[in-house]
Amino acid sequence: MGLDDPCFGDSDEVLLRELFEHSPVPLEQLREHGWAKIDLGQGPTPHADGAFVTESGKLELSARYVPSAEVADESLAARHPLSLITPKTHLFLNSTFPNQAPQHSAQPEPFIVISPADAGSRSIADGDRVRVFNDRGDFVVSAHVSDDARPGVLVAPMGWWNADYPEQRSSQATTPQRLTEIGAAPTFNDNRVEIEAIRPAS
Repeated sequence: MGLDDPCFGDSDEVLLRELFEHSPVPLEQLREHGWAKIDLGQGPTPHADGAFVTESGKLELSARYVPSAEVADESLAARHPLSLITPKTHLFLNSTFPNQAPQHSAQPEPFIVISPADAGSRSIADGDRVRVFNDRGDFVVSAHVSDDARPGVLVAPMGWWNADYPEQRSSQATTPQRLTEIGAAPTFNDNRVEIEAIRPAS
């Protein structure tokens, strides 16, 4: 690829030492103990007397409910009646690991779980290839018809690479880029879609 900078030849040891060169925790201490507590100048019990960065100075747990932007949108539900969630698979964490055996051999390809009620109303059978779509995009996978998904909800475990999908697009082709009001977190699971079986051309 023409990448001939000397840094590409650095060993793991060199990279670790560069990473910890200005760290408050010495690398050798981590190697000896496996962990280290960092002193941020607040003492061993930094919040024993409160001093949280809140109006009250106490730890505050937010109980404010913020309605979902898409799942609670009735007008959007008329066009895209199903909610799509994208949890981790049971056998691998993310796209760093799905090519590793035995995890990949146990879950060799992406799939989506659909309830029997939603599958029946759309003439989708277990094992059918389906298209899941909304206004942002679409992806193609095999359907697993199961009570593991509640009616109105599709479950598309994530972690495979795009190349593992029949049309090189994962479920993230449909998910929004919107962030939450609290914490600016992703809203991957606030996502309305529709699903249809892909029938062979006659």
